[in-house]
Amino acid sequence: MEQDQDAIYAFDTLYTNQQIQILKLAIPLLPPVYRSFLAVYIKFLELKYTINSAGKLNFSGGFHEDGNYTLDARSLDQYFQSIMPYINENDKANVQKIKNMVQTMEQFKQMRPILEMMSQNAGNEQSEDNYMDILKGFLSEDQLFMFDMFNSQVNHPT
Repeated sequence: MEQDQDAIYAFDTLYTNQQIQILKLAIPLLPPVYRSFLAVYIKFLELKYTINSAGKLNFSGGFHEDGNYTLDARSLDQYFQSIMPYINENDKANVQKIKNMVQTMEQFKQMRPILEMMSQNAGNEQSEDNYMDILKGFLSEDQLFMFDMFNSQVNHPT
């Protein structure tokens, strides 16, 4: 949790300046009627500063423009864990479904070499569909639903 707050703090400090920080510290000193105005003004200044800074920042090391970027499951799981304190129960349930789907896809990636080896050994005796049916037998109902949904999107995009 502390590491997550550090990441948020690092982002916030990247897109602010000393003037904005001084204004933030002045909010409690103002009468309540002016606080909301100053808060909106501070957000405007942060947006303006961010827009001006974005053109000067070099993102070449942070973004993968070559199209070869892959996100590993562990990093994605760490991200999901870090956002849990900030989301409601419905969103937590949706995140859990996504985590289950990612886990299922990772399991299929790990099983693919075994399936290919079995396919080569079996020759023409069994089709690839039969192997997929065998694999589906190892899935829970939720995993099977997610797999079928993902598979239909991949094989039959709308």
